[in-house]
Amino acid sequence: MALTNATRRAHTAAAPLGPLSRAPAVCCHHRDPAPPTDVAPSSLGPDDGYHGGHIVAVGLGGFTFGPNLFPQAGDFNVGAFAGLERSWREALSEGCSVEVDIALAEGGDPDTPSFVIVTHWEDGVEETLALLNVGHAL
Repeated sequence: MALTNATRRAHTAAAPLGPLSRAPAVCCHHRDPAPPTDVAPSSLGPDDGYHGGHIVAVGLGGFTFGPNLFPQAGDFNVGAFAGLERSWREALSEGCSVEVDIALAEGGDPDTPSFVIVTHWEDGVEETLALLNVGHAL
């Protein structure tokens, strides 16, 4: 389920993930420096250092457009957030179930979240992380 804020931007998503399936959400521990393939530069952020990143990656069932995009600092998009997405893909490839609840927290600019709170369950084991939208965990 996706919820939007007053400006109709997504601010939370919850969904079971699956490779190349369409998760019901449209919002949404390994680190690897390679950028994900579903990243595109965007004018969504306050400057050109931002990507139009997906809340739920396309390869994990998210949509390519609309409220599934939010301004992600480039380092965040290809760093901490991409690392989580890779760990979810790996868990799915090993047959684990993966569910996520992703909340975008507004900062000074209501269209650009300052941090993201991610609660995820891999085979029922819960972990919650607070990630700054600059590329590292709190």
